[in-house]
Amino acid sequence: MRRSRLLLSTLLSVSIAGGLGTAPAAAEQGAWTPAVDVSEPARFTYAPDLGVSPQGVTLAVWPRGDERLHLWAAWRRPGQPWSTPRRVPGTRGAREVEAAYDRDGDLVLAFTSGRRVRVIRRPAGGSWGLPVTVHRTVAGVRGTLPASLDLAVNGVGRAVVAWETLDDDADATYARSRVQAAVGGPGGKWSRATTLSSARRSAYAARAAVSRTGQAVVVWDELAGNRRARVTTASRDRGEGWTESRALSRWLPNAGDSTLAALPSGKLAVAWSIGGSTPGIALRRRSPEGDWRRTKRIPGVKTEPWWLAIGMDGQGAVTLAWSNRAKSVWVAQQDQRWQRTLVAPSGSVFYGLQLEVNLAGDAVVGWDGRSGDDHLAQAAYRAHGGPWGPSTSLSDPRGDAGGAAVAIAGDGTATAAWVIGRPGSLAGRIQASTYGMG
Repeated sequence: MRRSRLLLSTLLSVSIAGGLGTAPAAAEQGAWTPAVDVSEPARFTYAPDLGVSPQGVTLAVWPRGDERLHLWAAWRRPGQPWSTPRRVPGTRGAREVEAAYDRDGDLVLAFTSGRRVRVIRRPAGGSWGLPVTVHRTVAGVRGTLPASLDLAVNGVGRAVVAWETLDDDADATYARSRVQAAVGGPGGKWSRATTLSSARRSAYAARAAVSRTGQAVVVWDELAGNRRARVTTASRDRGEGWTESRALSRWLPNAGDSTLAALPSGKLAVAWSIGGSTPGIALRRRSPEGDWRRTKRIPGVKTEPWWLAIGMDGQGAVTLAWSNRAKSVWVAQQDQRWQRTLVAPSGSVFYGLQLEVNLAGDAVVGWDGRSGDDHLAQAAYRAHGGPWGPSTSLSDPRGDAGGAAVAIAGDGTATAAWVIGRPGSLAGRIQASTYGMG
């Protein structure tokens, strides 16, 4: 996944679709399956991350436990039920996890454990390897903790993991947040972590990509004061060091929440939100050769997004999803021109928004919704060449759901997963639903 899954406690629709511009041709529509339990109820079960291999195997992985946190994982092969969850060895203390596959179906997990950023690999059909500590953040007066991981893996297993460092709240001295990254090869050897952001500014929201040639790219937000921000990037070619950082945007009011989509060729698309008197969404693309094009605004967006996500198909067509102050969900895709669609009405979004697009152009967007005082996992689906389907509530309405994650396979099969429990209970379980074509 390209989004970090932070710990979300278990304590934590009306459907509408409308378009601007000519609607695309109708495509075959499928349906979401009823929610199934992936795990049994257990105390202190936290939000999952999802990954899907090129072979269509879907992974759900999540932290579980109180003082003795570990990662737990379950798999679902195409057409089969979820496996029995198993504890991932060597993951004691894991608080956040990111998952990604290479083209052979070998799995990489990056996770935080205390001050450590760690990585563990599992070859397809094999067993877990030993975890590797990629970096340990500093303790003491300016102590920090790693957070908001992002992980990317290319076809041959070369990986880049990026994160931000947050003040550990252990004393009265505040440590600025930095963006750091490290690169690893398929053999398990990792570079030293490098601080990419400026020492003079706080930096957040690291997003990572790695091309088939092994070039790693990280994009992040840097702040100047309380109201101005800009989007920044750095890259590292195989066998070389990281480049100097460069700005992708001007200093803008309330700008940021940058999000990154990438293709194996090295083609990139970065979107970010803009606030102030002229709010909206900006988009900037990069060619496989590394040339950044001019920044463009998404037409018709008149309000500042609260959540923003991006995806790109194999032809480079970009899809955006965002929510706004009205807590509705909008999507936009660029065919010959931009088309916007209202996927979910006002009041739909409680927290978060994830978008995944496969190379064929199938897409799924998911978020945490609200139902009275409780919360639901909700999602919408688009088959390539077709319109967006309606927003759908997936979780059991009798429970309180949170931490919705989505993934999509190469054949268009989408999966959503979330944690759900009884309101006020410390026990939760992982549930999932699958969207398949009828």
